[in-house]
Amino acid sequence: GWFCEVLSEGNMSEGDEFVLVERPQPKWTLQELALAIYGGEGDSSAYIRCKPSWGRSMEELEELIALPYLADCGWKQKLETIKRHNIERLQPIPYFTKYLPSHNEGTVASVLGVYGRGKDDDEYMHRVQVENATFQPLQGIKGHSFWHMYGEGALEMKTIERSQRAVLLQTVQNYRKIMQANFECFPETEMDVVLDPCFGEQLIIDCPDDICLGDVWAVTGSTARFRVTSPRKPCNEIDNRNGAMYGPRGLRLFTLPRGLAGIFCLVEAEGKVEKGSKFELVERPYPQWSMVELSKAIYGGEGDPKAIMRGVGSWGRPVKELHKLIQNPYLAECEWKDELRKIAKKLEKKGGRSRKNSVSLMSLRRLELKSTWIPFIIAFFVAMLSCLMVMVMTD
Repeated sequence: GWFCEVLSEGNMSEGDEFVLVERPQPKWTLQELALAIYGGEGDSSAYIRCKPSWGRSMEELEELIALPYLADCGWKQKLETIKRHNIERLQPIPYFTKYLPSHNEGTVASVLGVYGRGKDDDEYMHRVQVENATFQPLQGIKGHSFWHMYGEGALEMKTIERSQRAVLLQTVQNYRKIMQANFECFPETEMDVVLDPCFGEQLIIDCPDDICLGDVWAVTGSTARFRVTSPRKPCNEIDNRNGAMYGPRGLRLFTLPRGLAGIFCLVEAEGKVEKGSKFELVERPYPQWSMVELSKAIYGGEGDPKAIMRGVGSWGRPVKELHKLIQNPYLAECEWKDELRKIAKKLEKKGGRSRKNSVSLMSLRRLELKSTWIPFIIAFFVAMLSCLMVMVMTD
């Protein structure tokens, strides 16, 4: 179908005829327009995701944007975004400028992009890039509302749980690992994800070091400080956003056990962050619990290989480590401590059944041991009785 603007008011009834009185753009038939913008000419994966792309000349792109009759919603606005992205692709990305040996305080990461919540309801987790933003406790990025602050899920969450999810950041290193998996509709270059992030994050950083539970990152030249609380446990929105299939071959179950879906942080101190800002590691209390290791321990199927295919937690390490992690002061409650407590209860019930079964087995073995002597005892008494009878008869 197609949309029209009503130029003049009038009545219309079944059987009326339409007469063409003006054709200012014979070149741009509706089929040609749809093919040029949504036909995947500039990006074949965009066609599968029903997203716009452009594979023709920049002159034609600017010509279309300048057309007075082209609709803004879904068309001209998309073309303007494509044009802006093409210009931005020519600009260098501000990568990290300093790197100290792994797990050292002082490691520096660079901010590649800052993102607010977009207004395009047609896109999953739509984000818009901003030059700078103020981050504050609980709310996260000031002036933008994310999942932890709205909807039924937010109403059920306690304040501490929401504050632990105030900021979602993603690393370009995680993006590179996902790109290597060759998902059909996933972006192929770092610039593509910087311009159009895929995980609903508010920050993309270039961090060559691991990021660990409890890390404190201070922003150079700002008062902002972030504390790492957990990896992100992705939902099916990740598959929807990136045109991936559900299930074992989808993006959700690929990123979850590997800790690649993003990192949640709480804001310890309010401050401004901008594109090109530097994050400096000032505290690392738990270097043994990197985001990868934490995801692997809980959602990597170590305690139950089938759990990894269902995206649920399990535990295959010493129970002592499990209880230590539950008591960790920095680990997020939502989806992490909650999951560990469920696992601990299951293990406790399983252990109780095992002890009960063990006691029953021991009692049975004792009974069996006693039972083996019964025939000998009976035979002994029968023999003694026979002897007595013989002696009585002899007398």
